Amino acid sequence: MIQRGFHTRDFLIAGSARVLVEGWIDEINDIDIVARGQTLEAAFELAFREGHNGLAVGKITGDKTAQLYGGRVEVSQRWVGIDKEPDRLIDDADVIGGLRFLSLADVAAYKRRLNRPKDRHILEELRRRGY
Repeated sequence: MIQRGFHTRDFLIAGSARVLVEGWIDEINDIDIVARGQTLEAAFELAFREGHNGLAVGKITGDKTAQLYGGRVEVSQRWVGIDKEPDRLIDDADVIGGLRFLSLADVAAYKRRLNRPKDRHILEELRRRGY
């Protein structure tokens, strides 16, 4: 278990953090987390404590998102551009260093769907690797 009610079995690290650990990029601006159950509830409660920024509405999903540590950590119940249920998304995650990360197949799916210019080099790397 991670502090403040975050259980490693109930969340994954999404977004570009997955390609950061692969070494394909050198930095990220924030960390996106998909959570379920008590971990999601803990994130929503933590969002209203001192030093955090409450809840926001996701720009793409419209879901409530906990804004933690000045918005540098965002926690929501599902991920953009992927039609998988959150439980399946979390259960299918890759475990790296004891933490769950969005699988490379799911990274490819959401980055293809969003089709942002900043992700083109990542999409090319994913294609080279068969995703």
